[in-house]
Amino acid sequence: MSGQHTLTLWVNENQTQTEQSLINNVIEIPFTVEGERNNPNLEVTFDGYRILNGDFVSPVALITVTSTDKNPFRLQNDTAGVALWLRRPGTTQFEAIPHHAAGMKFYPATDAANKARIEYKPTQPLADGMYTLRVQSRDKTGNTAGRFPYEIDFKVENKSTITHFLPYPNPGTTNIRFVFTLTGSKPPEQLLIRIMTISGKVVREINQDEFGPIKIGQNISQFAWDGTDRYGDRLANGVYLYQVFTRIGGTEIELRNTSADKYFLHDTGKIYLLR
Repeated sequence: MSGQHTLTLWVNENQTQTEQSLINNVIEIPFTVEGERNNPNLEVTFDGYRILNGDFVSPVALITVTSTDKNPFRLQNDTAGVALWLRRPGTTQFEAIPHHAAGMKFYPATDAANKARIEYKPTQPLADGMYTLRVQSRDKTGNTAGRFPYEIDFKVENKSTITHFLPYPNPGTTNIRFVFTLTGSKPPEQLLIRIMTISGKVVREINQDEFGPIKIGQNISQFAWDGTDRYGDRLANGVYLYQVFTRIGGTEIELRNTSADKYFLHDTGKIYLLR
């Protein structure tokens, strides 16, 4: 109820008690209600992850758009509050994704948290190429999430490929993670990282269960190698070799060429331990 208002209070308006004059029995108090100016907060994820601009995503990624508004009284329960557009490869125009489209679901806000959500999952795999997603949300008072719609570019490649795993930091001490990029629609079904001395002796192996989740796109592993061997003993400072094996359906995932390939010889990289 934003705008100018007046509160009027009468005492004995109907003269239930006899009075000579009612002139002092009324008070009027003008007041102004400021409009609600908080912008809704917009969050966009692909398969549950926030991505970097231009990152790879799965051709059947679940795109989730969440709009959260601080106003607990005017719930975002209308599909008109969130809009999606998609620009496909080789085109310049955005096409609106209607709320009745196949693969689209709307979840209205139902409590004071005032959080509405849209989920969109293509019913057919997207073709290879660069896409741009455009999103805007608007709360019940007309405030938009931003002056301009949110936009993010993403790439689709249906073929399963993976880059070399790069240790980070390198040289490292006790918290070395692995950075890599995966394309396609499935994460590896099998993963093994083998760490060796320069003479070829295996000192540590990391399997998929220990390594943790992998997503399509850019990855920084949750797993961090602490510089110990298979028995938990700390390894000496120096250079160690490592190899990575990834498979889907029993077939090794094709290596994706990058500028970092020059640091690998016969698919073997180096880790430098310094303490």
